[in-house]
Amino acid sequence: MKDRQMEKEIFDNEQKQNVQELFSILNLPGNNASNIQNPDELFNYLIENRKLILINEPKNEYETVNLFATIIQLFRKAGEKLPGYFDEPNICDDCEAMEIIELLNSYYNSEEERQIMILDNVRDKYIVCVVLKHQADKIYTLSFQTGIPLVRIDDF
Repeated sequence: MKDRQMEKEIFDNEQKQNVQELFSILNLPGNNASNIQNPDELFNYLIENRKLILINEPKNEYETVNLFATIIQLFRKAGEKLPGYFDEPNICDDCEAMEIIELLNSYYNSEEERQIMILDNVRDKYIVCVVLKHQADKIYTLSFQTGIPLVRIDDF
């Protein structure tokens, strides 16, 4: 019996062009796009370069109580410059992760002409990306073509 190895999906030329365009929109170095060979590598690169923000569901009471502050810190670590009023106590007591993400999305929509998109094929955590509103349709298309399906938070 032959050993079967799972083959990783390898990007074809069109998908590589899509990765290049996605890098351009997300302000990532274009020369790094040529090193990305498949959706897993793309996903890891976007996480490492803080274009995708990973938000885990809280696992205990401490994480639940501090969820809002934790999410705000994650956004700031990713380079997001959120106003100081997000540091005020009791802004979103007892809020779940999705409620906090929706609150941040409202802020981006009204104050910055940006919005949050979320990875559509993951259900045990939230993986989000903050994008310019006018680029959301293009990012939606490119993300599906490259295997990292991002959708608008309102469509999630």
